[in-house]
Amino acid sequence: MSERSTCVLPGTFKNNLESVTDIAINWFQNNLLSMNYEKTHFLQFFTKQHNKFNVQIVVPDSIIPNVNSTKFLGLTIDSTFSWKGHILYLSTKLNTACYAIRTLKSFMSLKALKTVYFSCFPSIMSYGVIFWGNSCVSKDIFIIQKRIIKILTNKSRRVSCRHLFKQLRILTLPSHYIYSLMIFVVKNGDLYSFNLYSSCVLPSRTAFKNLCAPLGSSVPYARTATA
Repeated sequence: MSERSTCVLPGTFKNNLESVTDIAINWFQNNLLSMNYEKTHFLQFFTKQHNKFNVQIVVPDSIIPNVNSTKFLGLTIDSTFSWKGHILYLSTKLNTACYAIRTLKSFMSLKALKTVYFSCFPSIMSYGVIFWGNSCVSKDIFIIQKRIIKILTNKSRRVSCRHLFKQLRILTLPSHYIYSLMIFVVKNGDLYSFNLYSSCVLPSRTAFKNLCAPLGSSVPYARTATA
């Protein structure tokens, strides 16, 4: 039985939906596998300009439901890529870490509390940040991070955290996002090509502006202004 299979269809899937479904079912049968229809669903991706199709996927003795969001490889993905569901999920887990640090604050030193922070916060916050880090709702995670920083340093809510991050040598959420993008570009340099029309020859601060992603690729995109 296969419970973790994923099929991605192009924008014209409405016309080929039945044939693709039949091909998938036949492939499972030919490989001695079967679909768990109770755990199978499909998700349409659309924008504000393009509404989702009113379609149904009918399989033997069952109808595969159309959902608005799903969890894939630890990321909660919705039909418009707003990442609201994933941010809500992260907020719940990070608020738990915030409560734990607040509880341990009276028993541990700042050095020990930083160890607790690095063991339970960045690993959750940075996972998949390359995808959701520039979304408009990511500020909710940044707010939780700043709250923890103020707990560690015993500062009031109205105090700015800018110098506190430097003092503790902790990366902010926007810094995590930028760092993850840079690591992705370095590890996947073969996906990019330099702009031949650029006058920039030597590496500089604007070198990344001359990197051109190939057409049709799914390389993550970063806004020039990240806050």
